[in-house]
Amino acid sequence: MAHVSRIERGTSDPTFGKLEALAQVMNVHPVTVLALSYLKRPHPRDLQALFDRVSAEVEALGIEEFSGETLSPGVKPSGK
Repeated sequence: MAHVSRIERGTSDPTFGKLEALAQVMNVHPVTVLALSYLKRPHPRDLQALFDRVSAEVEALGIEEFSGETLSPGVKPSGK
């Protein structure tokens, strides 16, 4: 928990491995942890705006589809 406390205080940056471990403990996808860290407040409108931006940026990159193999173990695509 000391590492989580340092992350919360901004004195430590988690590695991707630590981010995945934290997400696993929280029973959420790692992107959920990242999304929450980029929001000033966890309001549904702000979350939707963030996801809309990410979606537009992915589309601008020309990435139209991906393989489920890119997901973390145990994480299933949403089907949307």
